[in-house]
Amino acid sequence: MEALMRYEQNRLPRSMRLWVEQLLELSPQDSHQLLSHDPDY
Repeated sequence: MEALMRYEQNRLPRSMRLWVEQLLELSPQDSHQLLSHDPDY
């Protein structure tokens, strides 16, 4: 969970960012949407 929060805040090293993106099948622009609870997403 902390890795996801740090990913959202752009505070992960590049290698960890790539790992999270690959694991969750994200594109880099998705980082601000991970933990949001906005039903419009």
